[in-house]
Amino acid sequence: MKKLWVIKGKDGTVLNTFAGDVKERYIGTNWEGQIVYSVEQLAEPVTPVEVERRMEREEKFADTVDKMNPMWYQGLTTEEQSDLNNWRLDWLEYPSTGIIPDDTLIQGIFESDLE
Repeated sequence: MKKLWVIKGKDGTVLNTFAGDVKERYIGTNWEGQIVYSVEQLAEPVTPVEVERRMEREEKFADTVDKMNPMWYQGLTTEEQSDLNNWRLDWLEYPSTGIIPDDTLIQGIFESDLE
C-alpha cells in the first residue's frame, strides 16, 4: 500500500493529503496562500472503508479542485473562496469522519462538473 502523507500549515491546519512519495521540499512553500510548515506520514488506514472513502475523495477532487488554476481561484469572490476552502477541508476529513461534505457550498463554482 502507498504511504499516506499530510502537509500542514503553521497552526496545524491540514492543507492537503497525498498518497505515494512526498518530499520534505514542500516545507516553506506556499500552498494556496499558506506556508507549508510540516510534512507528516500518516498511519495506514485501519479499515477498508477508510481506503474506499479516500478513493471517493480523490474522484471528487479530480472533478473539481484538481481542475482549478490560480487565475480561476483568484476570480472567485471572497465568499466563494471561503466556501471552497471549507468544502475542501471537509473532504480532507471525510475518510476519518464518514461525513460527506455539502456540495451546495460550491454550487456555481463547479456546477457543470457536479451534475
